[in-house]
Amino acid sequence: MSDIPYVTDGHELQTLDIYLPSYSQNMLPIIFMVHGGGFIAGDKSEMEGAAEHYAELGYAVISPNYRLAPDFTYPTAHADVFCALAWTLSHANDYHLDPNNLVLMGESAGANTVALLATMDTPNALLEDCEYQLPDDLSIQAVFAMYMPVDLSSCECQLAKRLASIYLGINLSDWENAETQSLWQSASIIKELDATDPPFYLIHGANDFLVPLSESELFVNAYQEVGGYAELVVFEGANHGFFTNIDSAYTQRALAIIDDWITE
Repeated sequence: MSDIPYVTDGHELQTLDIYLPSYSQNMLPIIFMVHGGGFIAGDKSEMEGAAEHYAELGYAVISPNYRLAPDFTYPTAHADVFCALAWTLSHANDYHLDPNNLVLMGESAGANTVALLATMDTPNALLEDCEYQLPDDLSIQAVFAMYMPVDLSSCECQLAKRLASIYLGINLSDWENAETQSLWQSASIIKELDATDPPFYLIHGANDFLVPLSESELFVNAYQEVGGYAELVVFEGANHGFFTNIDSAYTQRALAIIDDWITE
């Protein structure tokens, strides 16, 4: 089911797709899957191959679009993704979804949004303009993140920083400015981590030209330091963005690994 609005009379990008198994008598476990694109591009259709894969395995997959920079700056994309999940859980009975059996999945910028969604202590703070709220007892079983930008402040990743600065609505040339630094740090998911957050499973290409492997390593180290559980699988030779190509050998390998993780 395509292009379902999760905001009444909202922007054309405030829609989501739902993929359901062809037949099931049971309440369906949910995979909430978010596309990347540096917060300035990308579309939920890029998740179609992976979404169909999991629907065939018996999961319900929800894949949202969200508003993009430069027209919409931080935290608009995050707020939209949060709202899409709130809509999903509010309509769980309509689609026979099991809200207590939920995992989040994202690639690149989408991984960043689901990571914040899973770790932010007060996610409803971003839902002031949303018709729905996330439940206080929101239960996320796990987060699966592909080549996730985490902090970017210490890596040699100028292109990724430029994309992030567009989303933040700042000029990267003003990096040393205290206000710029404060905004950049406020957008970092590292500050949200604590031991009560769900387990994280990360996949990252060793040859990633956009978001270096060091970003996932930074996340794993920071999460383990506060008592969280995280695993990282490194794909030698893999570059950025492979998960959007269902025929890629890297994507097929990633799906096999994630299948095992989800089952576990």
